[in-house]
Amino acid sequence: DHRSALGIQPRAVQVLLNEGFEGAWPAGTDWQVNDFSGFGNSTWGATNFLSKRGQQSAWSSGDSYDPAYDYYDDDMYAWAEYPMDLSNATKGTVRFQFLNDTEFSYDYLLWCGSPDFFSYYCTGHTGSTNGKWRLVNMNFNNVPGYGSILGESNAGFAVILYSDFIFTDRGAFVDALRIRATGPNN
Repeated sequence: DHRSALGIQPRAVQVLLNEGFEGAWPAGTDWQVNDFSGFGNSTWGATNFLSKRGQQSAWSSGDSYDPAYDYYDDDMYAWAEYPMDLSNATKGTVRFQFLNDTEFSYDYLLWCGSPDFFSYYCTGHTGSTNGKWRLVNMNFNNVPGYGSILGESNAGFAVILYSDFIFTDRGAFVDALRIRATGPNN
């Protein structure tokens, strides 16, 4: 390629993750799921109750319950985090579908970006999507409340379900998640 001879690096699109939450998710993946409530409630896991694509999605209480019979817990603080090396990225996005049924203004599905896999900056949804899947596109150059996480080697993405101490519903489902980054070939 003549561009390489001139010292110009071509751009490479890297698909960092194509996640359908199939199988025994999160086992065998780089995802980290945690219950930070302090009550030992439940956290994210795979379910075949609903899906946008494939046979399964991630459900906010999928590690302990069945959404056909159960709702999410009170006082939940359930996290699913994915580590990312964006050190060479000049562009990056995460795209996913979600379906939500949470107590309006009190319980939230959040999606977040982190420059250091510790401090997260989030936006999200509360209430119901009325049984409809919604599309989210988050640009890593403009993470709400923070700005760009591009160029960071220890970046992270997370989905979180937060609930207060009373009233629960079906919860949050996430599916068809894709993380892409663009940067020079090295």
